[in-house]
Formats: sequence, structure tokens, C-alpha cells
Amino acid sequence: VRTDGDTAIREGDAIGLIAPADRLRFFGSDGKAI
Repeated sequence: VRTDGDTAIREGDAIGLIAPADRLRFFGSDGKAI
């Protein structure tokens, strides 16, 4: 099961703009930008 948060993180990886350590800073558990 894929959550919205996982989708957002995967999209961030695809774009390459979000560093692994900074994912949670930009995306909450709901997958929306904070």
C-alpha cells in the first residue's frame, strides 16, 4: 500500500530537488508541502 506521503517523496526523488535528509521538512505524513 502506497501512502500519499510516499508518493510525494517518490515524486521529489524523480525531480531531484529534494535531498533525502530534507524530505520531511518539505513533505508531511499527508504528502502535502508544508
